[in-house]
Amino acid sequence: ERGRAASSPPSTTSRPPSDLMLETSEADWAWVPLYGGSWLCFSAIMLTRQMYKLSPGFRKRLRNTRFFEVNTAEASEAEMASVMLDAFRCYPATVSEMVEDSASAHGMVFRALMVTGGLAATGTRLGQLSAPASGGFALLLGTVHALRTFSICSVVGFSFAPSGGPDYDVSQLRDELAASPRSAKLQRGSRHLRDTVPWIGAWIDDAQLKALSDERRELLTRTAVAGMIHMVLAFLMLSVLPALELIVLLWDAHSFAPAIRACSPWALAWSALAAVRLLHIGCIAGCLNYFLFFFYSGFLNPNFASSAAFYKGFWAEFAAARMFAQLMILAAAASWFVPHYQQDGSPLLFDERPLAR
Repeated sequence: ERGRAASSPPSTTSRPPSDLMLETSEADWAWVPLYGGSWLCFSAIMLTRQMYKLSPGFRKRLRNTRFFEVNTAEASEAEMASVMLDAFRCYPATVSEMVEDSASAHGMVFRALMVTGGLAATGTRLGQLSAPASGGFALLLGTVHALRTFSICSVVGFSFAPSGGPDYDVSQLRDELAASPRSAKLQRGSRHLRDTVPWIGAWIDDAQLKALSDERRELLTRTAVAGMIHMVLAFLMLSVLPALELIVLLWDAHSFAPAIRACSPWALAWSALAAVRLLHIGCIAGCLNYFLFFFYSGFLNPNFASSAAFYKGFWAEFAAARMFAQLMILAAAASWFVPHYQQDGSPLLFDERPLAR
């Protein structure tokens, strides 16, 4: 009897039943802020693109194509493809340029929904959505969850840090740098800008700087600083957060390996969602690298800045932003199949969850 009592786990029956029910209920609904906030962000991205097609600037560029003139009943497939390609080129070079005008209808929709969704998602206790850890791993995992929350906060900051404003504009800076003459002797950038704004000081030499008026130089400096803030927030959202999600995903897979090997239905469902999350993380990385190729090339090469293929960078960034929201939705949905742990450390296994009964 004494040995049996020593080997059995500590009992939780001394706790009031209401406390146990409250703990289970809180854990069961911890995913709601992340799930709802991510859906708002996804709606912001998709709805903004649809609203942008009704903006005066887009409609004006579209009228300069044959989009409204082509006869769909008589046009050949090649002609239709050419017209649609011209329509796609009416989009800006980046998603940031699409949403930078917060006073427009599509800009207001983007900011309102993204800020609301971001604030809702930051209220999520992310540690409750994945497997716990002990010892040194608990500190590391807690740091990862804290960084995930911080990266989600960048969604709100990104909404208030557009790429263009009344006294700065990244798109104008890109065209200015691409069109300015570049000195053949100076290949290491401008020493005047390198110490203050290294983000752009390495790309522009003194010959280019002297070719600009004082007003354009001031615009360049303001835009370089504002653009750096904009890019850091976008980097946190589209690069750092998916990397942190990968770390959490690998930890959960390691923790749930016994249940997966036992072919528990809930564990298999979690595995299916984990595979989709891995696919999203890989696609976000691929789309972001493809976008960055066009983005940086537009600053350095005038042929790229005016290239008919420059619009491809926009669609790559748009796909990455959309998949970012989908990745967070999947992270919330995956928590439905994560076992909860009682105060004594014993898990409530997949098939013992309240939702499974």
